[in-house]
Amino acid sequence: MTMKRLFFVSLAILLIAATGTKAQTATWWGYWNQQMSMKESVACQTQVSHVGIQLTAANSQLSGSQLHGMRFYISDKTAVTKAWIWLTTNPFSGSPENADKYYKEVDVTLLRDVMHDGAPTVVTLDEPVTLLGAGRYARIYAGYTLQVEGTAAPCHVMTAGAGTKVSANSCIMDWQQGEDNHGPVALQLLVSGEKIAQRGLAVSLFDDDILMVNETRTFDVQLTTDGIDPVSSFDYRLTAGDNILAEDHVTMDSPISELGISFNHPITFTLPSAAQQYTCRLQVTKVNGEPNLSSEATAQKQLTVLSQKPMKRAVMEEYTGTWCPNCPRGDVGMHLLDDMFGDRFIGIAVHNGDPMTIDDYDKSEVKKKFVDGYPSCVINRLIACDPYTGLNIYEKRFQSDQLVEYALNMPTVADIEVSGKWDENSNRLTCTAATTFRYSGDDAPYSIAFILTADSLTGEGKEWLQVNTFAGSTEWDEHMNVFTQAERNVKMAYNHVAIAVAGIEQGLSGSVETPLVCDETQHYTYHFDLTGNALVQDRSRVNIVALLIDTTTGQVTNAAKVRTTDASAITTIRNDSTHDATHYYDMTGRRVCSPSRGTIIIQRMKDGSVRKMMR
Repeated sequence: MTMKRLFFVSLAILLIAATGTKAQTATWWGYWNQQMSMKESVACQTQVSHVGIQLTAANSQLSGSQLHGMRFYISDKTAVTKAWIWLTTNPFSGSPENADKYYKEVDVTLLRDVMHDGAPTVVTLDEPVTLLGAGRYARIYAGYTLQVEGTAAPCHVMTAGAGTKVSANSCIMDWQQGEDNHGPVALQLLVSGEKIAQRGLAVSLFDDDILMVNETRTFDVQLTTDGIDPVSSFDYRLTAGDNILAEDHVTMDSPISELGISFNHPITFTLPSAAQQYTCRLQVTKVNGEPNLSSEATAQKQLTVLSQKPMKRAVMEEYTGTWCPNCPRGDVGMHLLDDMFGDRFIGIAVHNGDPMTIDDYDKSEVKKKFVDGYPSCVINRLIACDPYTGLNIYEKRFQSDQLVEYALNMPTVADIEVSGKWDENSNRLTCTAATTFRYSGDDAPYSIAFILTADSLTGEGKEWLQVNTFAGSTEWDEHMNVFTQAERNVKMAYNHVAIAVAGIEQGLSGSVETPLVCDETQHYTYHFDLTGNALVQDRSRVNIVALLIDTTTGQVTNAAKVRTTDASAITTIRNDSTHDATHYYDMTGRRVCSPSRGTIIIQRMKDGSVRKMMR
């Protein structure tokens, strides 16, 4: 049921004189507001029912405020024989007279039935009461109690209903949290206080912080009423550095009179033409034609404007071991992701407790942060999940591709490519990362890490056999058939195996130089000496992975991978005006991440034609 417009206008601008001096106005506040729907919820049977909300230090705006009244919504009032409103710092049992802060009995003849009257029950306090004290542990309960006799037409508590977005503490019934079941209870408090401005709108910025030069975008920004006066209009200005991106005067379709009401407003603007970082600031300058008095009238953030969109890749670091009976699903998951995403996916298998373990990775802080069991994985050091089932470990099917897709859609600020070359006379491998930032800036909180991986690793002995708990299982999807139809111990070749690392946690110092110059490529070279590394079984099957790490967050913002066979001769083909995409396939038709000798290179052109080449 949708609530009718309230008609108790006089109480919305209640004059009070708490100190006997200057009068001050008050306004209505609650977790439920008039923008929400309202439905019958709990039926009050033959009993005493307590209904309320809890305020805590998180409601900082109400700290030290004064309570002047309450209004609440019920239906079928005829069965109610007694009613109270109250404030208490501790839940009470039995009669509301046990409330330690305030209670007042309500004349039941004044109760309103929202189903018939279309109005709330409004109760004013005899004297204002301090609502919420100061301090991080401050809390108080506010609400009402109904005593009901007879069940022929039970009284119902009105709430926003199940499925409504809820706030913590927004619905408490008989001292049981009820947010998930009922939505916010239709209860509001008439409040005033020094922290509540006479008129105000609080503002928050859009989420995106990486955009393109000269791009025109429309974002919904969230505004929240933050004052006593009803909001009928507002003025705003959006800037990026010295550039005014948008400004306007907005007249509301109808005034919003309650405190804490959030609504969205679309703002369209065009980004500057210089690719650099800006301080983006959104300010609501006026409310109702007067200065905005909200303490949150301005929101700002760092906005990075790029010259072009870099090629993004996703990295999955999978933690596994041959001893781990559940880890075969990680091998299958990475194989599927390799096939699905091609060179935009980079898999790294970090082994533990078997012959393929390298301590620098297995004992790293990265592992300690993200791994709490096997198999585990982390995508771009942002999303910890299962390498096969993703975030839903209870559904026994392949789902991690959804998380890789999500990671690929997250913007990055730089292109990165990698190349390498073996020393003909030694096991020295030279790796070079070419990084091109798409904006200019004085600061560069980025660094590069190198990881060498190997494919088709094999060995003899029990420790090289993969323990397989999936043998004979019928619960998994068809992708797992390679293991469900296998033996308990599987002799196999291992791919994506990390065999050497450099700068694995925060990258290599000095690998990214400052200042950053837009579209200018930096080169950083690192030398691996792999003498004595038993995991280099075939130099033609060793890959170089370069990670571009954001040192402020620890996340991988971009990456690149190349096979070391003739790696120095490989030039990665970027998307440009001549073609849409490039894919690589080996002679068996399997898609691979980078070209080696005998690879078929397929380019899809802008005009829809396809070009094939043999490397």
